[in-house]
Amino acid sequence: MFTRAGGEGCGEALRNFCMPPYQFRGPWRPIKALLASLLPLALFDRAQAFSGHPPLKHYFAPCSGGLATVLGQELLSTQIGAAEVEVQKRGCAFLGTEEAAYRALLWSRTANGVWQLMVRQRGICNRKDLYDMVRRVAWLEAMSVEDSVAVSCVLGGGEVATDIAHTHFSSLTVKNALVDSFRERSGGRRPSVDAKDPVLPLVLFLQRDEAWLYRSLSGPGSLHKRGYRQQMHKSSLRETTAAAVLMLAGYDPERHVLMDPMCGSGTLAIEAALMARRLAPGLTRLKREGDLAVLTPARWPDTDLALLRRLVREAKAQELERAPLPILGNDWHPAAVELAKRDAGSAGVFHDIIFSSQDASDHRLDGSVARKPNLVVCNPPWDLRLNEGARESWEALGRFLKREAGGAEAFLLSGNPDVTRTLRMKAKRKIPIDQAGMSLRLLQYQVLPPRLAGGESEGRAASLRGGPASQATGPSERVDDTQTPLRATSTRLSVTPPPPQRLARPGIAPVRASRAQALSGAGSSLTTLAVGLLLGCQRSSSPALARNVFDVPSSSVTASQSLKGAYDEYASSYDGLDGGDAARFLGLDAARKELIGRARGHVLECGVGTGLNLPFYEFGSGSAPTVSLDAIDLSPGMLREARSKAAFLNLGPDAVRFREMDVAKMDFADESFDCVCDTFSLCVYLDPAQALKEMARVCKAESGRVLLLENSRSNLLPVAAYQDVTAGIVARYGGKGCVYNQDVASLARQAGLRVMSQKPLLGGLMTMLECARET
Repeated sequence: MFTRAGGEGCGEALRNFCMPPYQFRGPWRPIKALLASLLPLALFDRAQAFSGHPPLKHYFAPCSGGLATVLGQELLSTQIGAAEVEVQKRGCAFLGTEEAAYRALLWSRTANGVWQLMVRQRGICNRKDLYDMVRRVAWLEAMSVEDSVAVSCVLGGGEVATDIAHTHFSSLTVKNALVDSFRERSGGRRPSVDAKDPVLPLVLFLQRDEAWLYRSLSGPGSLHKRGYRQQMHKSSLRETTAAAVLMLAGYDPERHVLMDPMCGSGTLAIEAALMARRLAPGLTRLKREGDLAVLTPARWPDTDLALLRRLVREAKAQELERAPLPILGNDWHPAAVELAKRDAGSAGVFHDIIFSSQDASDHRLDGSVARKPNLVVCNPPWDLRLNEGARESWEALGRFLKREAGGAEAFLLSGNPDVTRTLRMKAKRKIPIDQAGMSLRLLQYQVLPPRLAGGESEGRAASLRGGPASQATGPSERVDDTQTPLRATSTRLSVTPPPPQRLARPGIAPVRASRAQALSGAGSSLTTLAVGLLLGCQRSSSPALARNVFDVPSSSVTASQSLKGAYDEYASSYDGLDGGDAARFLGLDAARKELIGRARGHVLECGVGTGLNLPFYEFGSGSAPTVSLDAIDLSPGMLREARSKAAFLNLGPDAVRFREMDVAKMDFADESFDCVCDTFSLCVYLDPAQALKEMARVCKAESGRVLLLENSRSNLLPVAAYQDVTAGIVARYGGKGCVYNQDVASLARQAGLRVMSQKPLLGGLMTMLECARET
């Protein structure tokens, strides 16, 4: 309904109508970008309306510095559904439907606002240019003469003309143009000005000779004010910044026991609880005041109120009664803890957070906490306003981490490098964030496991003495690794392995022959995809399946055995490469959860790797829970990581039995299992057909199921052709031997399995199959 202002002449009009430089993606990006730069916005909108699809509108979501990438991921998520997003320094411009804008208003945890573009024009050099631009807007469609208005002005980068560089006078110019437009069309009547609660809050953005005028869906204030805070502590984080820190830390409510050992007024813990409970932050004010009119768009004449009400109902329906896992908050100051408790109660998450009041140096997790934290996120004292005692606080934090959080990951916010050094830990990553005009760094640490008297870590000492961490268990045994850290330091073998066997075929470069037996694990799905995309320009001579490139006699196991030490070392970093944020963003964790959710009864997981699937099994819960799990892998290092994960997940003593075993030659009797699972391992098996035959053999004939989530040859012919010509180079240079273009469904049928259901993922690059034995 709103259009951009025109200029003098056709050429100027086209330049003024041109779309912002959105980040178009996909093979049609050059064509889309060209059309977007040439077509006037009005014609673009009319073409969309003619197509029958909801029209896309232009929006901007501001955020704190350093958080725009996180905000961009939020906007592109299925929860919001923006069509195109451009990440900028202080926010994200995006294209989306009216529904996407309302979803952003309700669900965005990191945006400070949601603004809809009304008019944009270049060549704004003085107040008259600005006044003329605003007068051309159809204001009667946006508000009535009885409504109120407020205008704020923001200056961007670049030099703005002196006549409009004063934000107050530029705001007055916009207000005067709007008022004069109403006087002219409403018989001299005009809207009022209300700076506190206007019906139509406007935001003017000026940069060089260009002006943008937005109307704010989020009202005159900032979305970081959720409404649950009763009192603001001078060093408290903004709620949006706290939520972004949790997202950058990869917080997963279904996998992480979160701890903030210096919680202050509890912003991080409360935001984590809101995320865990799936409480939409935009509903906080609505729940408190009980009137839809508190949402600014509800008072606009062109708002689809039925759509807005439906989205509010859907948001309320998604709420969970309790957080899946504990959230822990501690602070030495009793008054701060009481304030945190009151704010948690106001946010409706009081029962989801376990608060305590102790000095971090002395704080010990007692029996009231069933599981120790595996993720620590904290904003310790560092600011100059709190500099007295800051060094002691960081020293106390370091003692707490090493004593109570061994093996966990820690994300700590700091703006004072001198104070941070007292922690005496090396940061793996430093992420810049702005908070209240100060430049901060979010520091990521891997907390080492506690050391024994001899100086060795517990996991390493157990391995060297031949303890449970390095021995396979029998069918009825289970290793008790409750003291093994989640990311135990791997052990290097003192024996230097012989060089791997290499084979060369005509026209094909030699590659490592024994990669499949040594890897097993979870198939390096993300690494395989990344290398497939980046190195696809290099061509393999074999356009068919690249399986024969790696063929070696099945008896050549010496080389694979000698490489176990190398993969023991790789195991400790595996989760960081093929898990974490990238896996969640691509939907791999959701796919794992969907597949493993079908497993019932006595289950076998082949190629368990580091145990990425363990959090998704329903041990002892549900109407038909998993009774027990056998998990096998060829790599002792992978099994050691999986045992550590099982210990941190507090699984029962009979829940999992880990065994070192080759999937192609399993020791289990026929029809031993109700369900056999394999995720991202089939592509690295030396003989995948034999591996599938073994899975079919040990699976029950009548009711048994074989569940597979694997890299696969795409069902889209252009993508499949691309895979065929790049499979060799991918397996050699980054897929860790993974042949990512195999036809998994055909292999399953060759192994005597009947494919009952198949679901392609990521354009067919991965596939999920449920199979049964042929009868």
